[in-house]
Amino acid sequence: MQINAFSEIQFDMWSYNVRELVEQSASAVAFVEVQDTEGTISVGTAFHIGSGYFATARHVIHGQKIRTIGRRDTSLRTHFTEAGKVIHTTTYPDFQHAEIERVFDHPDEAVDLSLIKLGGIVGNVPAAQLLPILQLYSHADSLSEGEYLMREVVVMGYPPIPFSSDCHLVVFRGEVSAIIENYQDKKRHFVISGMARGGFSGGPVVLAKNPNAVLGVVGKSFVKGASATELGFIGAVSAGAIFETIASHNLSIKAIDLTLQGFMLPPNFTQ
Repeated sequence: MQINAFSEIQFDMWSYNVRELVEQSASAVAFVEVQDTEGTISVGTAFHIGSGYFATARHVIHGQKIRTIGRRDTSLRTHFTEAGKVIHTTTYPDFQHAEIERVFDHPDEAVDLSLIKLGGIVGNVPAAQLLPILQLYSHADSLSEGEYLMREVVVMGYPPIPFSSDCHLVVFRGEVSAIIENYQDKKRHFVISGMARGGFSGGPVVLAKNPNAVLGVVGKSFVKGASATELGFIGAVSAGAIFETIASHNLSIKAIDLTLQGFMLPPNFTQ
């Protein structure tokens, strides 16, 4: 397994087309089914950052009971034999998992970021060995506004789809439209082109030019007053908030340690 060094400001290395990026990354994105004190069930999004830890938006799970975390099998592939038969293969089967070992919040409760650690066996592997992993971009807080504007990104999540009997992964391509400092949490936030929708919260915003490099985590829609979510901007807190949460709880995650050492993880990285 070869691990290459990150370039600090070179966005155009290791370029993939968006379709290939989604094929490699989508299985790391999960739905989070929660239930409030009145019994109402809702769904948000989380994504795997390694060793069984999932990053999400704090408001997705705060004050809620986490019922399950799961994923749809987006790695299923169709093959046609010479005899005309159809065969399906998969790399990352779907799962639904209810064993939550612990939740870790960002040290500042104003920051909309939490980590969920799964326990037990997920599918047929220990949670700590779960794959795939979405790598974080370690320089998300370092570059200037101008170096990010109109950079292409991919956003993934599990917003509810009307008339659908189940949750499905929704993916869209967008650009970084603006970069702000949110006066509520004093953190860098990326404003992403596209329509804000409930259910995307906790989902990753992935740089299209750095495979598996998460720029930020989708949070609450930036809306004025009590306006509908869909009338606001899509905001994502910088991936730096994830590093801060990991450091504050002294968590050991191999993929994160390698990222902070400046390495780019290959798509087939194993823990």
